[in-house]
Amino acid sequence: MDDSSNWLKGHLRNLDNRLASLPAQSPQISSEQAAEQERIQEEIDSIKQCLAICAEASVQAGQDRTSIFEDVSLTDDGRQAIVSTIGDLISAKRITARARSM
Repeated sequence: MDDSSNWLKGHLRNLDNRLASLPAQSPQISSEQAAEQERIQEEIDSIKQCLAICAEASVQAGQDRTSIFEDVSLTDDGRQAIVSTIGDLISAKRITARARSM
């Protein structure tokens, strides 16, 4: 995620520089130059949205997640596995296992 964000930030700086190097809005600029300015501005806006999404995803990915299991019962000879993804926490309460259960 950091690599993508860094690449987007670099690309954003390049676009800002390109936009700054174009002539300012005036009656003397060609329609091609105006279209180029508009295209660059749209791409800048899009990159800013992508960076905001990356920042939010990074915040969510860094949060602790807990899978909660309650009132789990196994009958005789039952087999149960409670699994969570790497890095996530598990909370299991009131687990009942009968004869020969695992």
